[in-house]
Amino acid sequence: MKLIIQSFLSLLILVIGFVAPHTTAHLKVTLETPELRLIEEGYRLSNEGSDYYYLSYDESNFFDFRDVKLKTSFEISEADFNSIGANVLKIDNPVTNVEVNKLFGSPTINNSSLSIWLEPLYEGTYSYYWSLILDITSNHMPHEGATQRGHLSASGSFDTKLQNGTSDARFDFYQDNWLYQRASGGPWELDVHSIFHNYEAWTTVEKVSVPEPVSLFLLLSCLVSIFLVRQRKHAH
Repeated sequence: MKLIIQSFLSLLILVIGFVAPHTTAHLKVTLETPELRLIEEGYRLSNEGSDYYYLSYDESNFFDFRDVKLKTSFEISEADFNSIGANVLKIDNPVTNVEVNKLFGSPTINNSSLSIWLEPLYEGTYSYYWSLILDITSNHMPHEGATQRGHLSASGSFDTKLQNGTSDARFDFYQDNWLYQRASGGPWELDVHSIFHNYEAWTTVEKVSVPEPVSLFLLLSCLVSIFLVRQRKHAH
């Protein structure tokens, strides 16, 4: 019996040695902006459906949009990453989280889309280029009937050594059915479109490895077997 147990443990350790190094991995790319600069804002009466009337940043005074910053992360699986070439690879819903301070408390990610491809630079070097689209909505409305939603379009690049890269981002912020209290007369119900942009956003790239479940199961089985053998040895 002792020989059988020892043989089983030896085989189990051998299997673990083969399987454990095999892990699933993905690339995590995080886009973070300094202050998003408000470029212009557009207004229209909600019930008219007319075109927006746009004002420049200096002319607009409805909202305090200073120090608005955005941070979002998207992931690329190891299989997808290894298949990236000159042809554009498109990945649906790669975004895992998003934060937009001062505009959204806890936004809901509706959908996202990533395009990524490899381009030659010089002397045999290459760089990854990407383009990201993201749509979100707010879970906290300023008042009943109002809606808040956002649309991000960003692009950037990083080199094949997975070093940090640069990017730029445009963020469109929509507030529909927003009540503007006038000094005299009744309130206006407005739709507002605010456009933000930043050309100096930065990108961090991280390769994340996760052990496969079978590896963890085999490792746990090995530890349990060793424990049982030692307990039996002490009992005798």
